Amino acid sequence: KTFISSIQSANIEANLKDLTSRPHLAGLPEDLASAIVIEQRWIKDGLKVTKPKYNVLLSYPDDNNPNQVTLTSSSGTIIIQTSGTEQVYDTTQPKTVNPFLAYTPNGTVSS
Repeated sequence: KTFISSIQSANIEANLKDLTSRPHLAGLPEDLASAIVIEQRWIKDGLKVTKPKYNVLLSYPDDNNPNQVTLTSSSGTIIIQTSGTEQVYDTTQPKTVNPFLAYTPNGTVSS
């Protein structure tokens, strides 16, 4: 009951704004910063926290060569082509993670 009664919408809003203000792609320094914030908040709330370390093979987007998706007609005319980059909406946090499909090679699909 104590836990449930301590939940406040203002706290949820502040936590969401803070934790989504930086990229949270696994393995990046910003993701570690988010984990530390959560750890500190949970410890402050009296919870026991452990952070096991893992060595995991991760793939990341290539900012110098972003993935693109292109839809072409049978004559080869480009109908739609994605930019491969994300628009920056919050200029105070300009770092964004470009869209990518993890663990997939480049390729071409046609029908």
